[in-house]
Amino acid sequence: MKIINLRTLKNDIIIYKKLMINPKYIDKLDEVKKIIEPLNIQDESIYYQYQIVLKSLTGFNYFEATFLKRIKDKDYLMILNRVINLFGSNKKIRFYQTKILEFKKR
Repeated sequence: MKIINLRTLKNDIIIYKKLMINPKYIDKLDEVKKIIEPLNIQDESIYYQYQIVLKSLTGFNYFEATFLKRIKDKDYLMILNRVINLFGSNKKIRFYQTKILEFKKR
């Protein structure tokens, strides 16, 4: 028989009661599960460390959060530098339907 921590059991009872009162609560739990599983959080202390990190993401949009990952690609960084140099650093860059990079149709 598996040993269950009393604290865990107590919290699970509270959560289960919330589910019985509000069936839509399961949707929120499912969203949290989708975040926890890829991060491979198996420990409460790790969970709280991630929680601090995720709170620090507020105030940033997706593009800001993934910017450093994109500029690791040297080709993309060269294109970005070309666009900035083309328009000058002080000018506001306006993107129309100009093709900077064109892929051949297959």
